Amino acid sequence: MPQFAPQLIQDMRNALEDVMTRVPMEYSTMAVKVYLAECILKAAAQGHTSYNELIVVAGDQIQVAISLFS
Repeated sequence: MPQFAPQLIQDMRNALEDVMTRVPMEYSTMAVKVYLAECILKAAAQGHTSYNELIVVAGDQIQVAISLFS
């Protein structure tokens, strides 16, 4: 399990919260949030550590998450 700096953890949290605002309300479930959080964690583990990169990675997965959990 990778170790993340406190600032990166905060950026990941902020990215998740910001991406969740893009998810339509009727699909804004805990399952979708967990899925997008996993996407952010995997991206950070692969070296995508800027806030903008994390937003893009998670944002690109919104439709996948909706299709999986709706």
